[in-house]
Amino acid sequence: FLNEKEGGGGSAELMLVVNGLIEQMRGYVELTIGLTHALMSFQIMVPAAISLAPGLIRGAMRAKTLVPQSSIPGMFILMLPWLYCPLVWCMYNIVFQLLGNLIMLMGLLLLAYGPMTYFVLGVHFNVTKPMTDHKMRQVLTWMNYYIIMYTSVAYSCIVYWLFFTDARQLIENALREFKNPQLVLAILFSILSKYLYTTIMGVDFMVHEIAEQRRWETYLTTGVMPFADPKQLYMAGEARDGVKRLMHERTIRLDELARIVNDKRS
Repeated sequence: FLNEKEGGGGSAELMLVVNGLIEQMRGYVELTIGLTHALMSFQIMVPAAISLAPGLIRGAMRAKTLVPQSSIPGMFILMLPWLYCPLVWCMYNIVFQLLGNLIMLMGLLLLAYGPMTYFVLGVHFNVTKPMTDHKMRQVLTWMNYYIIMYTSVAYSCIVYWLFFTDARQLIENALREFKNPQLVLAILFSILSKYLYTTIMGVDFMVHEIAEQRRWETYLTTGVMPFADPKQLYMAGEARDGVKRLMHERTIRLDELARIVNDKRS
């Protein structure tokens, strides 16, 4: 870069080249650090993202089976698939972009959007409405039938892609170059454990809310809180007036809401 003719000009050109190299190296370092943190976050968030909604759906089904007359679990059954399916497809789409195949795509689509079966059958059987035990058993039978059907087709597509296409060589090469195979086992164990914990938490939360809702309905109807401390059953005059006012306001609000909803339907 330097010569006798250019003198100081060659030195300035050298500084520009060095500054350019420094900026490129800085960009590479920032990109590497960002990618490393992204992979670490991906490792942490994938098990939670994949297992959270299925665990809550399973918990809602257990709670609905336990108390089919309640509407709370039915609302979770209808809402959660809309939140879960697009999120899981974003995860599966990464795998598809790396190892793309039409048969694999069919299997991943079924696995990602198959839980919409809960929504379709939930709307068909009106799971948000109070149901009898016999009707709930019928809902469970149909849901289990469709779940087994779409999961069987999905896993059949993935197995066919693994053993009857060129995917085996790609996977073997990826596993050969993978430096930490224990990470895969750790992720799978984390998914299963979070799935079970979420199911237990979902059942406990919904059953508790159903019981609390029943207590408050009884309180607003009779003015006495069930299963409360016996010392608290005897209320002063102001407290009883407050309960009566609350009961009256609740009746007016619910009747007005029901009238508005029915007017819109008609």
